[in-house]
Amino acid sequence: MRRSIYRWNGDPVAFVEDGWLFDYHGRYLGWIEADSSVWGGNGQHIGELIDGIHVLRNTTALPRMPRFARVAPEPSPPPRPFPVKIMPLPPMYGWIDAFDVFYLTPNP
Repeated sequence: MRRSIYRWNGDPVAFVEDGWLFDYHGRYLGWIEADSSVWGGNGQHIGELIDGIHVLRNTTALPRMPRFARVAPEPSPPPRPFPVKIMPLPPMYGWIDAFDVFYLTPNP
């Protein structure tokens, strides 16, 4: 099942399919584990899946140890139609949008 991922400001930025994270061009970004931790394809910890639709990074938490990189799955075609923007999140002390730091995401 596919699920859209949104930036803090409500813009759609990625989607999850079977635990794999892709941008809206179908490029592999990383994976999400059962504990809602999000990892980049290179094994770096990116952040946490919040409310099932946002990837945020806790700036007050200790950094997590990298994992072994995972081989990228077959590219997944982006879902169509493109999801619409949702309401932005209110500010949360100590949290940032992980996409501001770890991914340069081109516009679809």
